[in-house]
Amino acid sequence: MRKPLCLAVIFLTAASLAAAQPFDFPEAAVGDAAALTKAMPALAEQVIATYKEDDRGKYLDNLFRLQMVAGHYSAAADRAERPVFGAARFRRQQEGLRLQHRAL
Repeated sequence: MRKPLCLAVIFLTAASLAAAQPFDFPEAAVGDAAALTKAMPALAEQVIATYKEDDRGKYLDNLFRLQMVAGHYSAAADRAERPVFGAARFRRQQEGLRLQHRAL
């Protein structure tokens, strides 16, 4: 239950961040959880390729989430260890990584 909700939140965040960019996303994924799960990594890859943000902290925070959805767990973990995140956020994200690896 948690994974589809997390994916939906990330999708909505990515969509709002990239409102001016057209991205390929299959219509079938809108109403089908299995299709959504398959489509999200490709969408995250598209957003990563074009994502820009002036606020460095916000950029790294969103990039971390996009990398997680895209399945780039090592890159996301490396990103989370950087000082800009702060200790509390880093601990929350590390716990999220552990949960992701358990789910796989």
